[in-house]
Amino acid sequence: MSIYRRISVIIPLIVAFLAAGALACAGERVQGRVRSIARDARVLSLQVEGERSMLVNWDKGTAWKNLKSAADISVNDVLAIDYRAKGDQVTAGSVTLLAPVVPAGIRGVGIAELAGQMEKGGALPFRLIDVRPVESFDAGHLAGAVSVPLRRIEKGYAGALPDDKGAPMVFCDNGAGDDTAARGAELSVKLGYTNVAIFADGAWGWERSGRFLASSPSFLRKGKAIIIDLRPPEKVAGGHIERAVSIPAERLAASQKIFPLVKRLPIIVYGERDAEAIAAAATIRAWGYPRVTYYPGGVAAWVEAAEVLTMEEADEFINVSERGIRADDFKMALISTSVVRIVDLRGDAEHSRGNFPEAAHIPLEQLSARHGELDKESILVLFASDTEQAEMAADFLNQKGYRVNYLQGRVEFKGDGKYLIK
Repeated sequence: MSIYRRISVIIPLIVAFLAAGALACAGERVQGRVRSIARDARVLSLQVEGERSMLVNWDKGTAWKNLKSAADISVNDVLAIDYRAKGDQVTAGSVTLLAPVVPAGIRGVGIAELAGQMEKGGALPFRLIDVRPVESFDAGHLAGAVSVPLRRIEKGYAGALPDDKGAPMVFCDNGAGDDTAARGAELSVKLGYTNVAIFADGAWGWERSGRFLASSPSFLRKGKAIIIDLRPPEKVAGGHIERAVSIPAERLAASQKIFPLVKRLPIIVYGERDAEAIAAAATIRAWGYPRVTYYPGGVAAWVEAAEVLTMEEADEFINVSERGIRADDFKMALISTSVVRIVDLRGDAEHSRGNFPEAAHIPLEQLSARHGELDKESILVLFASDTEQAEMAADFLNQKGYRVNYLQGRVEFKGDGKYLIK
């Protein structure tokens, strides 16, 4: 074969090889809200669709945009991540903190302006229109907002917007990275409305500013949230919202130990005054619970909404069917080797200072790449440096089809085979 013919054969093969390599390394983009962060392991859990989440690693090559470094990321931040994937291992090429955007030609309302209007009390001087799906609105919205899902505006349903085309309206959605409020505002302008603005920070920005969202009665009825009644016990005895736990406001600060170890459960508080409920919500959030809302108006608003109070005795302890196992169950799992596999998610350095020889050791930062080493027929019980990291890993493995539980707490090894579960 001549040299020219050899080249003519080899070149297409090289081109094909390079093209295949480019496709394998081609980046993808995902956008979502930060659920939790394990900075030592360089992993974060990103909520991308409903309750679905994905693990994202970062490394020395990751570029940070609108952020100095990973140290600036907070839970509930909205990020756009350009990443490369190798199997299930996702590594961030760049991480961008998304900022709210106001469309050209439409006035923007900031947090300070909106908060100032709310602090005046009474009805807002404009209609605050929340265009998110109803279930998102019910779980948590700005107090005083009305729910008008974007699809209703798009389909021109009667009653979705005011009859008066000059009525002042402010559209809002989740905030950074969500364009539904902008689309609602632009559609209303096309329909002839002349006094339109947008609250671009949205529900997530409102929470990130240290403020709290309100929940709707339907969300309280669904039974998935912990409900706290802050009123004095004698008033609780006279009627309360079903499933509410009685924790008087003056006792709340001393009641942290009765709250669940799993921090992502939704919690709703109400009391005699909204200011009391908001102060309690701030206390609970400071304990590390990110999903805290309040029910405006308390029992009076509940009755006004044609809801029924219960006269049954209210619980004084929080009883929830939460994920995760306690110390005694974890000890049983350690000796149930025929059906249970313990998985140690701690880093190499921590593992070297003490470990269970029978446990599989897969550091959290390697889990997405190495989960195939685990058996889907076994019950996996995870433990990590803290409960949040174990929960992060459990979410990932559940989505991959594993049967998973995890320790609520951490293991402290004492040497000579001794350990303490905290």
